[in-house]
Amino acid sequence: MKVDWSAYRITLLLYMGIFLLPLSFYYSYSSFSEIQRDTKMLGAFSKNALNVVYYKKVSDITKKDKLKKDIDDTFVRLRGFVSKVDSDEFYISSASFLKDFDALVTCWDNVNKGKLDVDSYYKKNKSILFKLNNMLRLKQSKMYNLLYINLFVSMIIFVALVFFIRAYMYRQLSKNAVYDLKTNLYTKEYLIATLKSMSARVIRNDEILFAIYIDVKDLHYNNKDEDKILKHIGSTLLDSVRGSDIACRYSEHEFVIVLSNIDEENIVHIVNRLSDSLGSVEFDTKVVKHLKDESCEQFIARVV
Repeated sequence: MKVDWSAYRITLLLYMGIFLLPLSFYYSYSSFSEIQRDTKMLGAFSKNALNVVYYKKVSDITKKDKLKKDIDDTFVRLRGFVSKVDSDEFYISSASFLKDFDALVTCWDNVNKGKLDVDSYYKKNKSILFKLNNMLRLKQSKMYNLLYINLFVSMIIFVALVFFIRAYMYRQLSKNAVYDLKTNLYTKEYLIATLKSMSARVIRNDEILFAIYIDVKDLHYNNKDEDKILKHIGSTLLDSVRGSDIACRYSEHEFVIVLSNIDEENIVHIVNRLSDSLGSVEFDTKVVKHLKDESCEQFIARVV
């Protein structure tokens, strides 16, 4: 059995489009996760700054110890965050993020020991917050740009997939269809398949079988009117035959009518009626009679 590999290729393209979409959005999600992490880090720096200010104002020893422990624990957690983004391209500063962080921790130690006032810590912390805010803004801009690019690329991929699938389906329908889509006549494939049984019946029962060959001239001279002309030819041929006869579009400009159990006088009448009905359409015509003991292939070869 012959395998239609084009169908598999179309299916593969469809699966690729399906898998590319979540893959592309994974990168957007990664950027979003980074922004969530950096936002939490920004909040921790802000909270710690408030705790340092509050620490210097509290006189209760128990509360001071608790605040000091919270501040120290927050710095420990923040060091893990800072280490991950120490070389972040969006952290714009004369020193690395880790050096700025270490300077802030040293400032806290000096504040705790009374060597510096709270304002010094607050200013240094404010400088880091400014840089973090700028980093977040740049990352958000990158994330939105990446999201828009992913949406655009995904849209292009799916539009291309829809186009190729529609083109493939149209080609398959045209290839396997019983009727020609532009004329509503039978297709060449249907004619040959049906003619084999008709030819065998003619030989077996000694019946009469005729074929009228029509070759339309200059069909493509006016592309604007081509579909209209084809539709007119199709309706004319269908009106000229009986229900038991076969009218088909054999090629782009060739048409064949197969008629059984009909005399030559009626054949001439049909040809004349076609000439009148087709009007300005120029065509050549030929009438071929099925010979005794002639195969289907031999008959078709004489017709076209």
